[in-house]
Amino acid sequence: MRNTVSILQPFLHLYDGNSLKYTFTITDKEGKTSEIKEMSWKKLLKRLTGKTCRVSYINKKGNSQTKVVENGKEKRN
Repeated sequence: MRNTVSILQPFLHLYDGNSLKYTFTITDKEGKTSEIKEMSWKKLLKRLTGKTCRVSYINKKGNSQTKVVENGKEKRN
């Protein structure tokens, strides 16, 4: 029986944690910034449940986006 890791070796680079699509810059109320990598905006919102912050990122078309999140939901104008 072959080792499972050796069979999956060609695909492991896809899931190494560095291949996430977007890098979001999170700025909280106090002005502290941190970076979170995630595959989509919706998945990031799930991680920000109950938090209020400002989120900046570059979308798939290369445009800079800045959004406000209040209590885990996007605040719209």
